[in-house]
Amino acid sequence: MTFTLGDYLTAINYKVNDGGDYCWNCFGPNAYEYSHNKSREYSFDIVFDTVDRFVYMVVFGTMDKTYQWVDENFADAFQEEYKIMQEQLGFEDDENLENFTGRTDEFKQFINNFFNKGE
Repeated sequence: MTFTLGDYLTAINYKVNDGGDYCWNCFGPNAYEYSHNKSREYSFDIVFDTVDRFVYMVVFGTMDKTYQWVDENFADAFQEEYKIMQEQLGFEDDENLENFTGRTDEFKQFINNFFNKGE
């Protein structure tokens, strides 16, 4: 089971705020990122392949916490590049990060619960 571009677009009611080439190399040359932000309430980003729509990573963040899912096949490559970027840019680990890698169904349910809470 994986997270799909359709899952993302449905959750945000197809309202993408921003997009652009993903600037890290760990997901290959066709990686593209969509962003959906609602002021200071939350941000919701997805990184996918522009050729086959394969989803590499999804990140959901509120003011208090960040929730991240990375496809298990790319988790090691992402972590390796993360450590390199961390050293080069001098940023620290996010202690408020909850990693859902390997727990796709749980992450999907979390996202569905958040976006359907008002219904």
